[in-house]
Amino acid sequence: MGAQVAEQPDFSDADIEFFESKVRPLLVEQCYQCHSSQSETIEGGLRLDSRAAILAGGDTQPAIVPGDPDESLLIDAVEYGDLYEMPPQNKLPDASLAVLREWVQRGAPWPQEELAGGGTHVEAFDLQKRKSEHWAWQPLRNPALPNVVKSSWVKQPLDRFVLAKLEAEGLSPADRAQPHTLLRRAYFDLIGLPPSPKAIAEFAADSSPDAFAHVVDQLLASPQFGERWGRHWLDLMRYAESRGHEFDYDTPNAWQYRDYVIRALNADVPYDQFVTEHIAGDLLDPPRRSSQGADSTKHRNESILATGFWYLGDWIHSPVDTRKDEADRIDNSIDVLSKAFLGLTVSCARCHDHKFDAISQEDYYALAGFLQSSCYRQVRFESLEHNREIASRLDQLQGEYAGRIAKLTSEGLLISADEMEAILQAAQVEFACDSSEPTTQGHPKSKLPMLPETSQLVIDFEDPAAPWYTDGPAYGAGPLRRGQLVLGTEGTSTIAEVVGRGQARLRPDLADLTIPAESQTDPANSSSKEEAHRKNWDQRPGRVLRTPLFELRGGKVYYLLRGAAQVQVVVDSHRLLHGPLHRNTIKTFKNADRWRWVEHDLRAYRGHRVHVEISPNQDHPLEIAMVVEGDIAPQLPAGTTDTKPSQSTLREALRSLVEGTLDEDESHRKIADWILQNPQHWPAASRMKVEQALAEYQQRRQHVLEDLRRASALAPAIWDGDSENEQLLIRGNTRTPGPLVERRLLSAIAGDQQTKITSGSGRLELANRMLDEGNPFPARVMANRIWHHLTGRGIVPSVDNFGVLGQAPTHPELLDNLASRFIEYDWSIKSLVREIMLSQTYQMSSISNSHAAEQDPQNLLLHHMPIRRLQAEAIRDSMLKLAGHLDSQQFGPSVPTYLTKFMNGRGRPAHSGPLDGEGRRTIYISVRRNFLSPFMLTFDTPQPVGPLGRRSVSNVPAQALVLLNDPFVAQQAQRFAKRLIELEGDQRRRIDRLYLEAFARLPEKSEAAAAQDFLVVQAAQHQAIAGKKSVPEEAWTDLCHVIFNVKEFIYLD
Repeated sequence: MGAQVAEQPDFSDADIEFFESKVRPLLVEQCYQCHSSQSETIEGGLRLDSRAAILAGGDTQPAIVPGDPDESLLIDAVEYGDLYEMPPQNKLPDASLAVLREWVQRGAPWPQEELAGGGTHVEAFDLQKRKSEHWAWQPLRNPALPNVVKSSWVKQPLDRFVLAKLEAEGLSPADRAQPHTLLRRAYFDLIGLPPSPKAIAEFAADSSPDAFAHVVDQLLASPQFGERWGRHWLDLMRYAESRGHEFDYDTPNAWQYRDYVIRALNADVPYDQFVTEHIAGDLLDPPRRSSQGADSTKHRNESILATGFWYLGDWIHSPVDTRKDEADRIDNSIDVLSKAFLGLTVSCARCHDHKFDAISQEDYYALAGFLQSSCYRQVRFESLEHNREIASRLDQLQGEYAGRIAKLTSEGLLISADEMEAILQAAQVEFACDSSEPTTQGHPKSKLPMLPETSQLVIDFEDPAAPWYTDGPAYGAGPLRRGQLVLGTEGTSTIAEVVGRGQARLRPDLADLTIPAESQTDPANSSSKEEAHRKNWDQRPGRVLRTPLFELRGGKVYYLLRGAAQVQVVVDSHRLLHGPLHRNTIKTFKNADRWRWVEHDLRAYRGHRVHVEISPNQDHPLEIAMVVEGDIAPQLPAGTTDTKPSQSTLREALRSLVEGTLDEDESHRKIADWILQNPQHWPAASRMKVEQALAEYQQRRQHVLEDLRRASALAPAIWDGDSENEQLLIRGNTRTPGPLVERRLLSAIAGDQQTKITSGSGRLELANRMLDEGNPFPARVMANRIWHHLTGRGIVPSVDNFGVLGQAPTHPELLDNLASRFIEYDWSIKSLVREIMLSQTYQMSSISNSHAAEQDPQNLLLHHMPIRRLQAEAIRDSMLKLAGHLDSQQFGPSVPTYLTKFMNGRGRPAHSGPLDGEGRRTIYISVRRNFLSPFMLTFDTPQPVGPLGRRSVSNVPAQALVLLNDPFVAQQAQRFAKRLIELEGDQRRRIDRLYLEAFARLPEKSEAAAAQDFLVVQAAQHQAIAGKKSVPEEAWTDLCHVIFNVKEFIYLD
């Protein structure tokens, strides 16, 4: 029997994506073992691997009733109802039950599938075949400009592609839009605000052919451009300032990412650099820094701020299964990465090879490895690079003077035997009483016999190859090495110390750091900033040392340290620690001036992969030598053999000091260390020379430290780690791990022979491969997004999905032309925006002729500009501007959301923001996942769950109700009325001003007359005083309120 296409309804892209990302993985993981064509025995005769089979049902009845979950047997079974309990082992989690319910409620969306012999036709996954057959994978080409009949209509190359399609169908483009319509369109498209009366007058007075170009250039240069277009980008990044789920905890300093986006778009940062900064901004050398600003921002590392997007997703604060939670968070990040930059639904390959596109399951886990090799942090982005330079200068200074002082010391003390006798006697007394601290003397550096056999070494700073992960220069540029000289600082009596073993040591001069009040900390187990301070958690950023990833086998971690430490063990990258469930991953060790092993019991996490983050406890010193994992406490490293100073050993030690070989003999090291710490026994002349050199060093050191930036704001960012690959999870289940998958880009883009990544996360390599000239997706996808924002519909309407389930391009040659032009413009977003806006296509009227409307009712050929409803932000911001209460201040912490009395629930903020948001633009109002503004939601502001490049545009009664009844709308109407009343002139002039500000045009005679009549009626209703010439404020408020409810106010022609 031949293959047939199953008859089923046409489902929306959103419904199909919901099925592919939520439902199919759930069915594969939980049901296919017993209910699919691959099952050895199909239990109950029910198959769940095709929609037709589900509707046909098994031995009893159809498994679902589309649109009615309460009448669906499948839902009854998974909810452990009256007839069945499926799956039989364990009931599905509530979240999974909710997914299945929603799927059935939506009508059980399922992509079109071929059926053969009554079963689902499963075609073998052939990546190269899929790649060759689908348009989106084909190389980018810049097609020749098509010939057109009406060439006089063409203003920009893109116009030829649009006109050629129209002429081929016998259609003509619409006339040019009216000047006021075009001006209003440009203002809202570029800055999201209506033009002022002054701007309208200036445009009307400019009769030059470049008048509109001047307006476009002015708006592109406006700082408000980044605020409008930044909001488009934030939709893609699922931007929010809280974590959602049960208690909606803060995402500290997320607004810094928002401000970065606005600045980057205003600066027209090339898009390829913009993408690179997002993927690997922390790895750029040098990073892009602020080119201007006050002292507090001129050192700002802009590049690293972009990486905050990785961590803007929702987080669970106390997951029972941390590994599954990690997989879910990584999945969200991959979804954002692949849709935003590539227009591909890579997350659909989490549980299996993609059902339709040239994306394998291995491709998915290859990308997951980049995140496994990185972790989250709060970065001191205003001082990070600057202070690293300071640390480097200090290290150079230290090296210069260490050699000089070593030479002076040796020269001054290699004296006659008689003169050295006093030093020798003092040394012999000291070493006779010595109870030396432990070292690794006597053991090869590569072998540590004091560790139990069952232990695994996590890190030993004695090893020159030990990785070095710090979130700033507080520990210097690297660990201290055995035998290294550390010169004395102010307030100490010693000349220098000779380091006894490899260690990471906190540098007090570089670790005395502060954060401004506006920066939030990232507290663990803290309910307030005050509690975080008491627990010292707000002291961590810039002072954290982390270990590589390792698996907990024995379940206990041991730290060889001196001083006081605060430790957090990050299990499966989970770090939102509120409540008791994972509290024992944090531990504080009190101060001690001796080396000792301290224990951290983590047996509850055996089998999990973790890394350790170590920071100082308050202002105590901190030195870390080793971290070991196991089930038995290690012994302290072996102590030194007896050191018996003699004339010869003193001289040998001094010679080793000059030669820099003190690490080769522990007795020489200890003698040299004692000599340098006890200058009181030296001959006066020798001591004076060395102390003069030391004083000179200390003075120069202080001069360098004066440039240290101790204060810095914080922002979420990524932190590069060790080279980790992710395991392929069979059926996407963390409990069934498969083989490791090497990190790489999708093989359909970069091939199967990609260079292996051997160090670090490899995210910079990923960015470079993604932006390789052979990859057509980044330029196509972004050019399509720009077109979408300016015309209301992308050339590929499914702007986030260029795959098989997405929609095909209406003008494929135009798309490639725009993408090629984009690259020619050096990836300048503003340049491509300008070209599109100066085209005849963009400047067309929204009024179509009847013939074109009949031939192309969906306007796919773009014979006129579509009418577009303003987005929620533009509606709110316009009201504020007309009310005269729009605050033009840019950047900074978000204004809290105004909370209505109906916005209740766990995690509700303690304080509501003001009704008008302090007059700030909507982009500066806090976005809390569980407490989104009802006004914004009514006008389709998206839930920040995943990437969204195309918002829904609904037309529902709630919108009219909000415009009528929302207190914010009423408040702005009243303020607008007061502004109008304060204007000089008569009533008609005020009505003219009202229309000019609201619609960028003067009223028609009939409109003006209707407005005047309305004022008379409303004045009577408001009981105007007889004989009073002016209309009361309440009547004007009503008129302004009516204007806010006019369709023209919230739509663009």
